[in-house]
Amino acid sequence: MIFLLGLVGTHAFAEPAAYWRWRSNTDGQEFCTQTPPGAGWVRVAGPFRDLQCREPGNLPLRRWAVPPQQRF
Repeated sequence: MIFLLGLVGTHAFAEPAAYWRWRSNTDGQEFCTQTPPGAGWVRVAGPFRDLQCREPGNLPLRRWAVPPQQRF
């Protein structure tokens, strides 16, 4: 029981995956995605924090830039 609670608790702090820019070997088309598109595609840039592959970053995007303030 305690093991299951610990396992579920670690997923609450999971962070989003980074985005990467990929280029097609056949026509040179590029696009941005978190997962490899398959055979025939080469990763050319990254990691990025956003879907447009504009905001560079080595660290994954944090849920809050500053911890939320507690209100009483």
